[in-house]
Amino acid sequence: MNAENNSASLLGVHVVLVVEEAERLTLFKQALEHWGALVSAGSSADWVERVLNRLQADALVIDVDGAQRDALIAAARSVPLCCNGSVPALALSASRDDRQLLLAAGFREHLTKPVHAAHLCRAVGDLVDKRFEL
Repeated sequence: MNAENNSASLLGVHVVLVVEEAERLTLFKQALEHWGALVSAGSSADWVERVLNRLQADALVIDVDGAQRDALIAAARSVPLCCNGSVPALALSASRDDRQLLLAAGFREHLTKPVHAAHLCRAVGDLVDKRFEL
């Protein structure tokens, strides 16, 4: 893995990251920042709705597993309303069976957990059409 290429792969990309579990939130935030992304991170559906109304993000990453599952999916559905549909969303969940539901809810992509941090960074890069190598 070429660390120099990785650190610039998401340079200038603003990612809104929503993960309820604090340790996973920290891990994913650090990985995305290591790859050059600017990350706004939070842990609730209310937070993500407020942030998307204030900030101009390039990508939205939501871990939909947890107590706020329905609210987080609803937040993804609201992206076209608050952001002119211009923020592509990536869902993380523990079940492959969630894929169709999440894509129908407005997510452009779905990753099944466990998700390695580098895989998440590649998926975000693909989501915003950034090209990079490992």
